[in-house]
Amino acid sequence: MAVYQSKSEIQETLFCNSKDGDYVLKIGNDVFGTYAYLNDFINKLSHRFIVNSIKQNNNEIRLVFNYEYSMRDTVVNFENYLEYEVISEDDTYIYGSINSYKNKRKKKLLSKFEIKVLKAKENYFYLSRYLFFHPFENNNSFNLNINGIIQEVTKVSIFKSGKEIDRTDYYKDKKLASFQEVDFNVTVPKSFYIKN
Repeated sequence: MAVYQSKSEIQETLFCNSKDGDYVLKIGNDVFGTYAYLNDFINKLSHRFIVNSIKQNNNEIRLVFNYEYSMRDTVVNFENYLEYEVISEDDTYIYGSINSYKNKRKKKLLSKFEIKVLKAKENYFYLSRYLFFHPFENNNSFNLNINGIIQEVTKVSIFKSGKEIDRTDYYKDKKLASFQEVDFNVTVPKSFYIKN
């Protein structure tokens, strides 16, 4: 379970299978309350739920997911070449950058995301796609092995003709607040699946 918090008090919680990125559950809040999206990358579906919480006697909170609808995911192709570059590391973090080039020759740098990665035994880059790499969150080919989970994006740079033309701190206030293993099962009844 990964919880990201921003300065604007928006909290997003992501659940995934630690062995693969085929399913990701994202729980968040909007003006209407708490919602969840269960993304199924195998069937290219997203299922939306309204989430209600019930406090149990032992101070545990039980989440109740009320199904709203399902929709087909649109997979946006990423036509550039990605490279993960490690700059430095310590016992807990890897400091690096994700560079986007026009092609594999890597002569034309298009963008650079400077990142801080919390080290982990598994690769959790697919969770990071949800928060930092829209609209590629549903594209399984848009993947890198970062040996952990992105703690934060510290700087985003855009390049034109080899020169940095734009630097944005768009993601700077969104940081990983907590990361832990949980035992969590979600079952979506087959009747909810969209028929082809």
